[in-house]
Amino acid sequence: MSASIRERIASARARAGDNPVLLGYDANGIQALITASSRPLAMLGVSTTIAGFDDWARRSVSTVFAGGGRGIELLPHTAATQRA
Repeated sequence: MSASIRERIASARARAGDNPVLLGYDANGIQALITASSRPLAMLGVSTTIAGFDDWARRSVSTVFAGGGRGIELLPHTAATQRA
């Protein structure tokens, strides 16, 4: 595991407090959405939108991993309950 990943996890753990919760998400049907159109431009647009969401999610201090419409966050229990 790289040092930057260790630092990101340590930072998220410090922010999560005494009762941390791992919250994972996985958008259903991402591949079907990307391939719903046979038009390359439409496929590029969907892929770009998903990549933009992943970039947005990575900027959150609670994010441990985000990619391909999936992610894991380490949150305080109350925040995780609200998010879920």
